[in-house]
Amino acid sequence: MAYQGKNKVGVLSQAIAGPRTWYYTDTGSTAVVVAGAAFFSDGKTLGMKVGDIVQYTNTTLAKADRLVVTAVQAQDTGVPFAEVGDTGASGA
Repeated sequence: MAYQGKNKVGVLSQAIAGPRTWYYTDTGSTAVVVAGAAFFSDGKTLGMKVGDIVQYTNTTLAKADRLVVTAVQAQDTGVPFAEVGDTGASGA
């Protein structure tokens, strides 16, 4: 299931060279759901790239996770997705 609402995701920081850091805030999804296949259905359109960091916060559970973009759509299939995976770093 992909996220809904563009105001929930954006660029938190961007280095001159290297990965960007994105934020994603939600009340219902868990890090496992966010790390699912093609969760960020417009990730490529937003500019997500492999290696970018996604700082995920679940405001209902008061939990934060650090995820990394592991795949971005390689060819035009009509769905410009980005996938993220858990880095193992989390906080409460």
